Amino acid sequence: MKSIFTSDLLPTTQGRCSAEALPLAVLCQSADWGPVEQQTLWLAQALYHTGRPVLLLAPPAAPLLCEAQSLGLPTGAVAAGLVGIAPLARQLRQHGTRVLLTTRPTDLGVARLLKLWQGATLRLVHRQLEPLAATGGLHAWWNSRHTHAVDACVAAYPRVARQVQQHAALDPRRLWVVPPVWLPEPRLEQPAPPAEARHLLDLPARALLVGVVARDAAGPAFALEALYRLREEEGVAAELVVIGCPDTPPGADYWARLRELAGQLRLSHCVHLRPLHNAAHPVLFYQALDGLLLPDQANTAGMALLGAMAAGCPLVSQASADAPDLLEDGRTGLLFPVHDLARCAATLALALTQPGPAQRRAGRAAALVRQHCSPGRQARQLEAIIEYVCRHETLV
Repeated sequence: MKSIFTSDLLPTTQGRCSAEALPLAVLCQSADWGPVEQQTLWLAQALYHTGRPVLLLAPPAAPLLCEAQSLGLPTGAVAAGLVGIAPLARQLRQHGTRVLLTTRPTDLGVARLLKLWQGATLRLVHRQLEPLAATGGLHAWWNSRHTHAVDACVAAYPRVARQVQQHAALDPRRLWVVPPVWLPEPRLEQPAPPAEARHLLDLPARALLVGVVARDAAGPAFALEALYRLREEEGVAAELVVIGCPDTPPGADYWARLRELAGQLRLSHCVHLRPLHNAAHPVLFYQALDGLLLPDQANTAGMALLGAMAAGCPLVSQASADAPDLLEDGRTGLLFPVHDLARCAATLALALTQPGPAQRRAGRAAALVRQHCSPGRQARQLEAIIEYVCRHETLV
């Protein structure tokens, strides 16, 4: 599992499910609308378009259910928790379900009971999209029991797969890694010229610009320290752009503290703070930069890192979270050790003073995301896994 960017795991029909397609149900007992629910919708839609009979099950009036219905997907409303298990079992029987797919660990308890109820005829596939929460004691043991009921656990990233193997001691034959779906912003497909992006964001037209996304307090603070070293020790007169995002800590105090730190480092003249105002700003932000710094775990984890790779901007990343698995140092980005300011500054200097190789690395990173993180690619790989677990005797 050295990289999630591998060839299709098993041979399967291009773009279609196998001839012996078994009915599949996707269970997500969530009333929220977040990344997991969105990924669940894309997954169900992609599997449905392969020709496999798919039924999406979610609580009544849940955003996921409403979105699925608007797309014309077959759906069923089920009450969350044990109170809805009998109606849920009835809907599974009516659908002729042979494969039950879950996307949240909290749904594995119900799924495990359904599998015990229906026996070996029901295969259970779990899609683990996010890192496991840190738990211990009885709660960890209980989660491990649920995970052991799955016929296949499909992790979104190698780091997540390693967590599952460590915490649940899952048989490696039941553990797979398939990248999540990444759908690009429409504006990324028609990029604005850098000069236009800088003009719209009121940024210097000719300066070397390094960007950082303010996902927490630590990342921009590290970036300011790295900028100081870049200018003082590496002799590169770069400037820093800090942009907000939905994860940015709320309130004006956050930005005031960054201004204060920039002043203490005598960097006020070369630091540009841009709180998020609308959805166009992140796209313009990437297009205006000479390099994007990923200085902390919030920026190197999961979808945040995939988004940075997809943007086509030269990346300088801390070697933490998912970066060592997703980025190949020197080919799709440049990595520096965790919390190492000196190496960060030196790596930034390399990226900024050699724009040709930097742009080629950025192009390769964006191409990898386009190639490996499409809904169709995910559906093909999941179809192969489903076909595998259905053709072999259960491992549970």
